[in-house]
Amino acid sequence: MHLMGETLYRVEYIVGNGQPGLTAINCVLGALFMLMIGLLYDIRRHIIVPFGGLSNVPQELARGNLAVPIPEEKSRFFGKFT
Repeated sequence: MHLMGETLYRVEYIVGNGQPGLTAINCVLGALFMLMIGLLYDIRRHIIVPFGGLSNVPQELARGNLAVPIPEEKSRFFGKFT
């Protein structure tokens, strides 16, 4: 309650009435958010991190070191690339 001058005002809010689909929409959006987080984590783990492990190989090849060991992953996603 807030006192303005001599008049007392009261503001009331009703939450949740008339919008039963709002909860379903929030659940669907939450599930999509979790799916996107999982997908981004999977891309990071299987593509970005192994590719970062190959970052020093071109430098060694440019120096003439042709016997540089190339790290392999179980998934062999970069098999033809390396």
